[in-house]
Amino acid sequence: MLQGAEKIVYRFMKKKRNEAEPSALFQIKKPEVDEQTIKKSWNSIVQKINQEPKKKR
Repeated sequence: MLQGAEKIVYRFMKKKRNEAEPSALFQIKKPEVDEQTIKKSWNSIVQKINQEPKKKR
C-alpha cells in the first residue's frame, strides 16, 4: 500500500501519466507533502506506474 505523499504522487501521475513532472506536484497544496518526500518517492512511483499494463481505450 502507498502511504501519505506516495499516494498523492501516484494519483497525480495516474492522471498526468505522459506529461507529469515533479515540479508540477509542488503546486498541489498539501501540508503533509514536502519537497524532499516527493523527490524520494518519485522514481519508485514512476517504476510502479510503468509496470502496470496501460488501459486499452
